[in-house]
Amino acid sequence: MITLIAVWALLPNMTHPLDDKNQRPQTGVSLLNLLGNPRVIYAFMSMGLAIFSTFLIVPNLATWLQYSTAIFVLIA
Repeated sequence: MITLIAVWALLPNMTHPLDDKNQRPQTGVSLLNLLGNPRVIYAFMSMGLAIFSTFLIVPNLATWLQYSTAIFVLIA
């Protein structure tokens, strides 16, 4: 309840951006300028590496658990 009151009191009204329907959001940055930024390239590379490593590890977890359980049962 305290969190609800704090959110209601401190956060801005979310209907304000929807009031003016004719106004387009001003970004100020083109896609080419964004992709030319080294920080953006490093961010995309790190996200790609994280996703790629997940695809390398997760599919093999079931096999590893089955193999480890089978060895554990045979030893015990």
